[in-house]
Amino acid sequence: DGGKMIVGMASGTLHIWDLSSGRQIQTIKQSCGVNCVAINERGTTLFAGGWDFDTRRTGIKQWESSSAKELSSFSQDGGAWVNNLAITSDGNDILWVVSGNLILSDIATGRKIRSFSSNNPIEINEVSTQGKYATTCDRINSSQLCNIETGEAIHSFEGYHAVLSHIGNKILLMGQDAEDQFALKFWDIGTKQEISSTSGHYPTRVPFGNTAYKSRQINSLAISDDDKLALWSYDNELHLWNIAEAKELYLFTNHSGRINSIGFSPNSKYVYSGSFDGSIRLWNVETGKEMLRFYSFKDGEWLTITPGGYFDCSPKGANHLAVREENFIYDINRVQN
Repeated sequence: DGGKMIVGMASGTLHIWDLSSGRQIQTIKQSCGVNCVAINERGTTLFAGGWDFDTRRTGIKQWESSSAKELSSFSQDGGAWVNNLAITSDGNDILWVVSGNLILSDIATGRKIRSFSSNNPIEINEVSTQGKYATTCDRINSSQLCNIETGEAIHSFEGYHAVLSHIGNKILLMGQDAEDQFALKFWDIGTKQEISSTSGHYPTRVPFGNTAYKSRQINSLAISDDDKLALWSYDNELHLWNIAEAKELYLFTNHSGRINSIGFSPNSKYVYSGSFDGSIRLWNVETGKEMLRFYSFKDGEWLTITPGGYFDCSPKGANHLAVREENFIYDINRVQN
């Protein structure tokens, strides 16, 4: 229902936040370093993929969301972390990515159903699934569509980042047009034809130094439930676009580190972003304003802060805050006292 948010940490903890109060309500400590998380559609089960520090194996674990009870886990040999994962629409299977391989496993037993081969050796960093289809995207913005029931590779999209639409059998593609501008396209799975295409006159290259340029690589791409909005990230930038016009509505630039996780709330009123700067941020789609920043710390404390400086925290969470006045920095306790 969009009321809670799950945050996974590479150190091996899962944090559950209540978005209505802005408070961290639960922490799950376990042996698996977390690189990606998911929740089933009913909101009853949490999944985390990464690498198990104890067994030194690539692994996935699942928990009951209400009690934080671990339900099961499955793993495979190898030192690679799980890059991404997605739950199938029926809630029975899980798609997970390890290096360049996409794997479909049965959630109840952990049994591998099939692996999907790829001619592209580039590491896959994103996967989406809807119905019987799945898309994968690699780090150079090339994507592949496959049928997860048969294992058939249906189509490849060179130079485009792909995500499955929530309405109808179609895919949203984002990539570079002939004039080096970003373009958005809808592609029909049944006919294997392009349905629509719009260009936003937004350059794919940005100045780098005095004479050089570098290309914007799309880190992540998400689509709203009504298929009207696209959310994508590049480095520490978060972009919200109107798909029909390929028009940028808002550019969110408050992160100081690379953004590695993005998404829409179920009602598409909010978007979130997770970054290597250590923060999760919640943004208002209608106003384009940042609403909250969420921080979880290794000592178990947590902190939520608004852009205006109001905050809530765990009993000792304020120890991670400081106050700056001109060129002087004070411990928060000095101001509170």
